[in-house]
Amino acid sequence: MNEKDEIIARKAFNGGTLPTPSNVSHRKKKPKFVFIINGKGASGKYAMIEGLESLGMSVLNVSSIDPVKDILFHLDCYDGKEKSDKTRKCLSDLKQVFDEYCDLSLNHVTKIFDSYRRFEFNFDCMFVHIREPYNIDLFKCYIEHCSYVKVQTILVTKPDVESKVFGNTSDDNVNDYEYDHVFSNNGSLEESQKMFYDYIHNLITN
Repeated sequence: MNEKDEIIARKAFNGGTLPTPSNVSHRKKKPKFVFIINGKGASGKYAMIEGLESLGMSVLNVSSIDPVKDILFHLDCYDGKEKSDKTRKCLSDLKQVFDEYCDLSLNHVTKIFDSYRRFEFNFDCMFVHIREPYNIDLFKCYIEHCSYVKVQTILVTKPDVESKVFGNTSDDNVNDYEYDHVFSNNGSLEESQKMFYDYIHNLITN
């Protein structure tokens, strides 16, 4: 892996230690699993993925909004954590502007995907957070032709946020897409994380 690819992959792995590349060039190549995950704000997407990791699954977790967050962070007008409706709308609006101008978010996730696809890191799967239906289709179109890659879409729902109007198109239009899977986050945190783990484990082993 060249230095640029490693920086991208390391950033996606939250600054942690990258899994050691597997020396398996002489064996049959294993399929790469990519899950495009979506859901309204506060539906529990990140909590479910944290549950996968806590239960022993190695996950490469990236988001299409990250480059927009980085821009605002370096302008000292966003702390990288705040999730108010005002901030959500700002991020959504800016993402649309940058996507129309230079495909910023698509370029971000495809670069990380390329590193995941090309190198034998021991991730069990990759999760890509994309809110907008048009961006989901663009990313799927980019990766569906790749050999040894299996891509599926997942919508995470949570009863107490499904009726909420956030005031931005990214959150409010998540249901305007036909997903491969819908996961209902309607139990306790521990229960839902275990159910999500079993669900994903079944998808990548069968």
